[in-house]
Amino acid sequence: MISVICPTYNSAKFVEKTLATVVQQTVLPLELIVSDDGSNDLTTDVVRQFLSSHASFPWIVLENPHQGPGAARNAAIKAASSDWIAFLDSDDLWIPNKIERVLRIMKDYPDANIFCHNYHHRLLNGNCVPMDMANRYVHGVSVPKQMFHNCLFTTSGVTVRKDLLFRYGLFDETFPSAQDYELWLRLSPALKPHFIQEALGYYVDRPQNISSKHPLWHLRNVLRGLIKNRYCVSRYWLIYALSRHTLAYMKRTFLPR
Repeated sequence: MISVICPTYNSAKFVEKTLATVVQQTVLPLELIVSDDGSNDLTTDVVRQFLSSHASFPWIVLENPHQGPGAARNAAIKAASSDWIAFLDSDDLWIPNKIERVLRIMKDYPDANIFCHNYHHRLLNGNCVPMDMANRYVHGVSVPKQMFHNCLFTTSGVTVRKDLLFRYGLFDETFPSAQDYELWLRLSPALKPHFIQEALGYYVDRPQNISSKHPLWHLRNVLRGLIKNRYCVSRYWLIYALSRHTLAYMKRTFLPR
């Protein structure tokens, strides 16, 4: 059984499309927890109206003060009933059999404590490019080293054991962005991942996304997360990761496309 957690913030214009991909699953979740981050639009009204009319399973809406997506996710994790948590951001989408496929694969890999599937990345211009998360993972190489090289997980593609989150700490609420990457870095020494080759969802770009609207600010949070979790790897890997992420930002920002 899976608890689905959907953080929202001023999502009234697009959250119904996201929620529709949950209520239309071929296998329904145990529950859906929508955790609002102090929206100042009609997000919670839209969510309640939609779920009241469409959901055939338990759901709740948490209304939190505006403290960022990490705090909103944490409030939902604490309220979740299932041993497994699946995250879905309020502008992302799942295909109809996502939960069914994840549950089936979980039975085949009982030792895994985190699952992640491939994704389609829908760009601002409407084009879609594949996000092959499974191809990023290299068997036999330590997860911390791989995480410092490149983030292995996309949050809306992750299903993770709840007890793992509580054991190592939830999302760091002081991170305005990259709080998901920081969490996976912190969990990396304990992670036993399994990657699902299928693309079971869509990661949707929006102009208001923090990482795209404030790229330098986002980079600072990425570097902060690496330094915070530097004890997971050697000094060489830390320096390598800091340099790699900084150079990637400079290439995206300053080199002509």
